[in-house]
Amino acid sequence: MELEYHWRYALAARRFLIALLGGVSLSAVPNPALLAQPVLGVRPELRASASLEPNSPYAAIAKNGRVAADLHVVIRISDHAPEADFYGVVVADYTELTVGQSGSEQLIWQAKRCHQNRGLPKVSAIDIRGTIADGDTIKAISAVPRHIGKLVPEDEIVATKQISHALDSSVTELTMRAETKTSRIVLEFRLIALRC
Repeated sequence: MELEYHWRYALAARRFLIALLGGVSLSAVPNPALLAQPVLGVRPELRASASLEPNSPYAAIAKNGRVAADLHVVIRISDHAPEADFYGVVVADYTELTVGQSGSEQLIWQAKRCHQNRGLPKVSAIDIRGTIADGDTIKAISAVPRHIGKLVPEDEIVATKQISHALDSSVTELTMRAETKTSRIVLEFRLIALRC
């Protein structure tokens, strides 16, 4: 009796499955041409520029809208995917800061390999050190972000905004801005995901 019950249950389940699969419309079947297309990956790159706000205490020493500097900006990057994994810091050097407008942009990092699109890397400025020249006088710059459990730094790096752009099907871009509270140095980052 029990064996007959299991046999009937299996037969009913099989009939249900056949009816279900038989009722699938052709529109639900994937297009073979779409399945043959390769899945696109990304190769992110980071570009950065530095400038001074017009209300910076160093804007007054600008000549032709430019200030001589020797700044080293340390940027932490976290980009993780099965095919490519990067976590570390890169340094961007600046010898000149423009006042009130973005300075010249430089490529400071690019993923070594194309990898599956898992979102844009996390980027943060963690240290700005160097000097700004005022004639023969050299003024030291030192700024870091605020950390829990530590005193608030004299010059603090704060992130102000992120703007995402989908330029076209082959490029996605995230623009980020960070600035220091006292010296009013502005860092602008463009994180670009190039399809590959």
